[in-house]
Amino acid sequence: MLGNGDKRMETESVMGVVLAGGQGRRMGGRHKAFVELAGKPLISHVISRLGPQTADLVISANQQQDRLGAYGYAVIPDTEADCGPLAGVLAVMAHVRRQRREIKWLLTAAVDSPLFPHDYGARMWAGLSAAGAGMACAASNGRLHPVFALWPLSLHDTLKQAVEEGGVRGAGRFIRGQDWAEVDFSDPGRDPFFNINTEEDLIEAARFL
Repeated sequence: MLGNGDKRMETESVMGVVLAGGQGRRMGGRHKAFVELAGKPLISHVISRLGPQTADLVISANQQQDRLGAYGYAVIPDTEADCGPLAGVLAVMAHVRRQRREIKWLLTAAVDSPLFPHDYGARMWAGLSAAGAGMACAASNGRLHPVFALWPLSLHDTLKQAVEEGGVRGAGRFIRGQDWAEVDFSDPGRDPFFNINTEEDLIEAARFL
């Protein structure tokens, strides 16, 4: 089991989570996972970046689950309604606790932000370890990115209570209430967590690629 004194992330204990719940309303209502960037669906870009950084992957999604399942990973639906990404994290935590007892951490990434670093996981773990914190959240260029976080499975009960009894809906709000470390990925050239919401964003992301 990893401890916060460890300097190297052991990927065998980390499950990657692709948060794929976006509806793409500003992109004609298309499921964001299947919007194409440089000839590949966004989910393919995210899987190819996140997969090598973790022991395995799961996909958090409530729609088009059969189509997403064709990528070969478990697709986990939310168990709580109208909770945004927190519902996805909570459902995956419950699933992993039942099915994969060797997993101690979740490393989350949003399907519409496919340009995150190839060493994202290692840098998140280094930041968490240096701070001696319980979890980590990515930031860049003065902005926090709560959907890019390293979550301990031990937070399951706390998160469940916050969502079900405390009415917490925002991932940022929840994270700020924990023992957490902010890991800075600032890049003067581009935001490594650039979010694709429009056709114009797709053009910009293609330039980054």
